[in-house]
Amino acid sequence: MWRRAAVVVEASYRQQLLAHTSIEARAILVRPEDDGALTIWVSHQAPHRLRRDVAGSFGLREEQVRVVVPDVGGAFGGKSETWPEYFAVIAAARRLGRPVRWLEDRAEALTGPPHGRGQNQRVRLAAGADGRILAYELHVDADIGGYPHTGSFVPMATSMMATGAYAIPHVHVRTRAVVTNTAPTAPYRGAGRPEAASAIERTVDLLAHRLGLDPAEARRVNFITPDAFPYDTPTGFTYDSGDYAKALDVALDELGYAGWRTEQARRAAAGEPPIGIGLCTYVERSGAGEEFGAVEACADGSFVALSGCCSTGQGHETSFPQVVAAVLGVAPERVRLVERDTAVVPRGIGSFASRSMQTGGAALHRAATKLIGAARQRIAERWAVPVADVTYEAGTLRAGERSATLADVAAHGVLRADETYAPPEAFPFGAYAAVVEVDPELGNVTVLRLVAVDDYGVEVNPLIVDGQGRGSTVQGLGQALYEDVRYDAGGLPQTRSLLDYLIPTISELPPTRFAETCTPNPNTPLGAKGAGEAGCIGAPPAIVNAVADALGLRERDTLQMPLTPYTCWSAAR
Repeated sequence: MWRRAAVVVEASYRQQLLAHTSIEARAILVRPEDDGALTIWVSHQAPHRLRRDVAGSFGLREEQVRVVVPDVGGAFGGKSETWPEYFAVIAAARRLGRPVRWLEDRAEALTGPPHGRGQNQRVRLAAGADGRILAYELHVDADIGGYPHTGSFVPMATSMMATGAYAIPHVHVRTRAVVTNTAPTAPYRGAGRPEAASAIERTVDLLAHRLGLDPAEARRVNFITPDAFPYDTPTGFTYDSGDYAKALDVALDELGYAGWRTEQARRAAAGEPPIGIGLCTYVERSGAGEEFGAVEACADGSFVALSGCCSTGQGHETSFPQVVAAVLGVAPERVRLVERDTAVVPRGIGSFASRSMQTGGAALHRAATKLIGAARQRIAERWAVPVADVTYEAGTLRAGERSATLADVAAHGVLRADETYAPPEAFPFGAYAAVVEVDPELGNVTVLRLVAVDDYGVEVNPLIVDGQGRGSTVQGLGQALYEDVRYDAGGLPQTRSLLDYLIPTISELPPTRFAETCTPNPNTPLGAKGAGEAGCIGAPPAIVNAVADALGLRERDTLQMPLTPYTCWSAAR
């Protein structure tokens, strides 16, 4: 295969270590109870998992451990784990017989666990003269820190998403998790998908450069076509649905691609500071496992929705009641969401991997549907009529001339439906395009325009989805241009504050356009796919490809993130 190829490109890339710069650092308060039980307040993404781990480690029954998650100011993956510090606080509280709390300060959050990303990647790609990819090889050495924690699965996630949006017949991936002397790593917004997208997307640009093809055309010729879905990838996933060419076309149109190419040529002829255009088309995985949801009708006409998810800023309090209200045909204001308390919600998995709406929302949708069925059955028995004769609309059940509300039914006994639902994983996708200007004398990069086109299937609440897209895109911008966890030669961390570890502020945000396409998820009643991590996946490769294009780099793997002025100044020479 490699010998028959018209061109073989090879490259090496580095995904630098990133810090989990949440709005708030980790925090836990433990109160021992008189009967030996524990009440734990903690900034976390998966309270039921923490309950299980604590009970098992301290010889308690799960019902003796109550975990409550207050409003959490960001998480991004680093708060889904059970960290050693939590056990130290619990042990101290039990020994002292009094409440004990631990609050991590910013220096600890930047230097202790967890870090994200941290991969060395080596790629090789074979293609025909028309740009069609024949084979792809990816070798990953992943830094998992001083001891394996949840970050040890991330390189496997990278390998499973290695081929991205492309139909590649021959694929070989080798991953190694390497123990180092840094802090442990954990999943960080995207968790393996940004690393995979960066490797394949930078390499496709390199292929286009070698063959003299437009980068957009090099992608189009290799896309999985819409009629190929469901599509079994060589790495073991089954993509559910997609139209990758459409997303790319929207991105190019929103960017004004042809106009920027004309401006690029004009600047080159006039000797003005160069600009570059970079593209990224991505596929990601969202959702995993089952989730619990329950809906209960109350005698006062309100409803309670219980979810095993755990909001860390995703707006569940708004979007989940919307789902339940839409099924029941009532106003969302009549639905109250309860989550993040293991004493009230009996089980759950939590919120990570963009799973909340796709999995938790779908569970609530099914629970609300079951609630209507249970109410119809109960009314049919009370009125001695066939269930088929009982209709339901907007909170009211009818059979002939008789009617009753769900509140009436609930007044005669508990009316509740529980559901545990495990839909297949979904595969959101999109296309990103960036225009940058590079000062070759100083190495400064200015992002002139950034376009993000994402397809999350059906959007239940577009405003919340838009906010998720904007937040993740800013984090992607941070990885591309600024963020880097640094250690000195002796292994001491050098990034101990936000003066050392740079993150983008509103002053650095470029003109950005967000757009969507909609390819419904065929495997859930909502048609929704995960949203929230796309910007971390699509933005970095688009920006790096744009800088490489501006500098006219032939060996584009010489450019490694973050694209600091020194990095770009050196690459220009």
